[in-house]
Amino acid sequence: MTQPGRVESRNVLVIARDSGEESPRNQARFYPPTVFRSTDTKAGVDHSIYGRLQFTVLEPRAARPAFLLPAFEFDTIVLAQVCDIATSVSPLFRKGLADWVARGHKLIIHDSDECGQSSKPDYGFLPFPFATSNPGAQGQSGPTLFFVEENALVNARPGDAAFLDIESWLTSTKGSTNEIGDSNTVYRYDSHWCGQLFGTNARKVNGFMLAYAHLGRGLIIYDGFDEDQGNGAAYRQLTTRELALGFDPDGLPCTSRLSDFVITTEPRLKGQPMAPGRTYTYPLTLLSNQGYKGTVGLTLTVTPAEPGLTGAFDPVTVPLEVVAKATLTVTAARAASSSARWLQVRGTDAAGNSSATCLRLVPRTTGGIQGVSGLTRDRQPTKNLEIILFELFSIIPAWVGPIQQHE
Repeated sequence: MTQPGRVESRNVLVIARDSGEESPRNQARFYPPTVFRSTDTKAGVDHSIYGRLQFTVLEPRAARPAFLLPAFEFDTIVLAQVCDIATSVSPLFRKGLADWVARGHKLIIHDSDECGQSSKPDYGFLPFPFATSNPGAQGQSGPTLFFVEENALVNARPGDAAFLDIESWLTSTKGSTNEIGDSNTVYRYDSHWCGQLFGTNARKVNGFMLAYAHLGRGLIIYDGFDEDQGNGAAYRQLTTRELALGFDPDGLPCTSRLSDFVITTEPRLKGQPMAPGRTYTYPLTLLSNQGYKGTVGLTLTVTPAEPGLTGAFDPVTVPLEVVAKATLTVTAARAASSSARWLQVRGTDAAGNSSATCLRLVPRTTGGIQGVSGLTRDRQPTKNLEIILFELFSIIPAWVGPIQQHE
């Protein structure tokens, strides 16, 4: 994978909602990371990045197109609770923002809690526009939150630098606070958006609360979680990773694009070794996005084509209202090639709406050699022929996804 040109955010321009308050309080309220410190020890979160980056905080009306020029050296821009962005940020700045991202920069958008149902931001100026379901400030917990994709931004692998403890977030334990019910979910979207965290908010609306999109060499991250959780460990894990993620390019795989419904499986199964003669079982979950209801037909495409690799769905047609289950069984014949293969699982309904997820069978590329001998030292040498058997094994990553080609 190509190494990122920027290992993490370093020079961050925060455009924060103008509340008429003194600047430090404004910063902390609308974008909590501005007051995080490298010496913080909250629930074991690694805060060291805050000793290496610099924040510049501006009110929306102070955002000038000149700040997008190389001379200012901003590598990351955060839009923090700018609910009236269509009027408070100048047209020239909004117009230039997409080109700035495409040149290899990072844009992070936070708009939950302050931007309620009557004050939804208009992101129509972005090349991949979207809109959100906004509960507003209700202080409610959320019942569900889970990964649709795990990657280098955040994942469920304890010990990994990108680990996000969702269980403690949902249960308000280990220093976390559950106000997930106040989260915004994306309900109108361009197909370039990739979904990562899916949950249910206080309006009982299911949808993605964390999503991202590639634009040229750059990255746009949408975070719909309530900033009132700024003292919570899980919220700090997430917002810190948004800043710590390398970019230009970022290497995020985009295995689940936003659509009316989403198909996913256990992240650990998305990358497995290709082994002729083996059977693979994938438990599939279909999720309704924003109240979708319909019947989804499932199909499998193998790339490159491999006659010795076949798949079957049970069932092949799935009625979907909120959540539905299916199983994909893939069989690799003994004569099948051991080369890498992509498995695309696609669902399509009667109206032609579709969604897909990609799985990968990877070749065995590393291994070890083990020799076993039956000779003993207490006998005279003989002319016997010794046959040494070699056992090859692979170490496969816990998750592997397709490499997203930036457009």
